[in-house]
Amino acid sequence: MHASYSIDDISRAHEIFAILATSPTHELRRTNNPDLYNDYVERDDIRELCAQEAATWNCTIVAMQARFDMPGERDADGLCLVPDKLNTTLGYTRATLRDAVLPGSGNTMTDYYLIVFIIMTLIEMFYDGSGEDPRTRSSITMRVLQTEVERQLKIGAEHEEERDGILYTDLYNRFTALRSDDDDTKKTTKQGFMHYTLSFLDKQGLVNYAKDVRVFSPTAKMDAIMERIVLTDDYFARFSRFFDVDDGEIEDFGFDDDAAQAPAAGKDSDDAQNL
Repeated sequence: MHASYSIDDISRAHEIFAILATSPTHELRRTNNPDLYNDYVERDDIRELCAQEAATWNCTIVAMQARFDMPGERDADGLCLVPDKLNTTLGYTRATLRDAVLPGSGNTMTDYYLIVFIIMTLIEMFYDGSGEDPRTRSSITMRVLQTEVERQLKIGAEHEEERDGILYTDLYNRFTALRSDDDDTKKTTKQGFMHYTLSFLDKQGLVNYAKDVRVFSPTAKMDAIMERIVLTDDYFARFSRFFDVDDGEIEDFGFDDDAAQAPAAGKDSDDAQNL
């Protein structure tokens, strides 16, 4: 680590962090700020200063790489700021996440846990935690996600005593009590829960959600967070134990590319505490 830094270096690093902290999606894209991006990736001193400032704010800076196999992600080179597990300044508390996803009042904590379980299922469907590219699918329809969420909750409820950490029965009863309706603007329907969760992830820059055809895919930002944070330790192995990985009963998840941080649900278990 450098013993000292120039005023210009400090100013440059502060400018990078300020953009990351104030951007609605906490991103700095190469296309919008090429000089700042190049300074970060090419200069150790700038990276060190940025890392120090991020640590002060309980965050981590992650570099994103463009995916040329995904049309919407070909200009995705950049940086993103990821709040640490207990950071509520740039992240969300349980209540604020729940209300940010679901519009209006009357939301319950069970709704929050269901939202997080949907996100957990989405991650499990897209990433397997191994290989050079841990992403296993390009895109999924909202209907397939809905089917898999219900399947996983049903299996979990049947074996709840073996999977301490998530109240599967409560979540399964909540989800199956929701009506099924093609109108996905109502939070009283299964489709509405899917729609609002995916819309929230889209707003955060984590998925590209094509609402007209109800198809979504992870972004380069999601890939970077998964590869550089979630899949770098034993978290994913602990995370995966809450899911049945035999998806043979469900149709193929792959579609043409052109078609298209929060605690986990239930008991206060360390294994299911943070997403």
